[in-house]
Amino acid sequence: MQETREVNFLVEKLAAFALEGTLRHVSAPIQHEVRRAAFNWVGCALGGSRREAVSMAQDGVKDISGPAQASVFGSRTMLDCSNAAFVNCLASSVDAFDDTDATMMLHPTSPVASAALAVAQMVGASGFAFLDALMIGMEIEYRLCAALARPPARLRVGFYLTGLTGCVGAAAACARLFGLDQAQTIGALTVAATGAAGFQEALSSMCCPFVPANASRNGVFAALLGRRGYHGSRSTLEGKRGFLRVFCEEPNVTAVVDGLGSKFLLETITYKPYPCGIVIHPALDACLDVLLDAAFSHQQIEAIKLTVNPLTVTLTGHQHSPADGLEAQVSVHHWVAATLINGHGGVQNFDPATFVDPQIARLRQRVELVPDDRIRREEVNAEFRLRNGDVLVRHIEHCRGCFANPMTDAELKSKFLSYGAPIMAPSALERLVEAAWNIGELENIEHLAKLSQDV
Repeated sequence: MQETREVNFLVEKLAAFALEGTLRHVSAPIQHEVRRAAFNWVGCALGGSRREAVSMAQDGVKDISGPAQASVFGSRTMLDCSNAAFVNCLASSVDAFDDTDATMMLHPTSPVASAALAVAQMVGASGFAFLDALMIGMEIEYRLCAALARPPARLRVGFYLTGLTGCVGAAAACARLFGLDQAQTIGALTVAATGAAGFQEALSSMCCPFVPANASRNGVFAALLGRRGYHGSRSTLEGKRGFLRVFCEEPNVTAVVDGLGSKFLLETITYKPYPCGIVIHPALDACLDVLLDAAFSHQQIEAIKLTVNPLTVTLTGHQHSPADGLEAQVSVHHWVAATLINGHGGVQNFDPATFVDPQIARLRQRVELVPDDRIRREEVNAEFRLRNGDVLVRHIEHCRGCFANPMTDAELKSKFLSYGAPIMAPSALERLVEAAWNIGELENIEHLAKLSQDV
């Protein structure tokens, strides 16, 4: 009898999980979270589908797209599966309304779900098969993120985790849907890891959503190559010049496979009630809370002092005077001013009219940020000093949408409906919401894909 070779390489263990993992064998809370992740992603992909960057990208890829294989949300356009994944992921990321994980600043679902939907539509997979693939891809993505960024690991400065790991997660999901064997899946994962990319200078530009979109497209491409036997080094992940050590100082290699299949890191996923960076959210909660005070008016404000986690300053504290909506989107000064004046924290707060509004511009200059490493990322101490000398104080310990204060299912549905309202007629939107919430029961994912184009 031939002796079976022991599995030694990380990519082999990830490939085995991609082949064997299934929602049927995980806990009910994890099953529900994967369902919520898929639902939130569909709403974000629809809601962002008409943004300028998405329209430009869609027009651009038409020149190179192959056969019509997969749907583009909010449009009657059909593209090849690779470019459809790119456009849908761009749409779901463009308004920074997608999900996140504050422990690693990851946006996990969009790259994997966009790739998985395109391939699922191409092969005629069921909704449950799509969710299976989504869970597998997201968990692999999380595992690589943990190895790169969770202490004691130290991600090298400037890299964008979603770009680095999203392509590998997307490749795993696509490999599952294509029904690849272990050797082919290993090929897909090694190709995807070799093509990993993304840096944080892309923030406040059209290239910010491009990073996850490119990861999604690269994941599809890697799976298509793996399907044909293309492969990289089996030590691609842990090798001396491989994925983990190139992107990270002192990577936590064991995090990739420790408890894989029995413990799910994706359980820490969170969803955004506001379309901006999660580190801005505590300040917006404080603003909306103070607006409930009957004695308060934004016209009375002399100054606003926000004591925040230092990461808030690093990521969102440098745009007192944003030049456009892309810069406004990542400016805590702008979001605080626009929320106080407009009375909401919705997507309209980075429309062109808002960042040139003279009232908002003046109030932006009155926002002071005080970094304090004792303040958690979901926390803020806010002081609103009024012209009459009064000071209104608000402390937000756990902002809406964070892991300690998560959005409910009902709130996710309300978000979907409000975000999609400008795109679809109410009846068509209700049908899409229903299908997206019950995606695991669809016999063919084509049903959801077609409903997303009912515009």
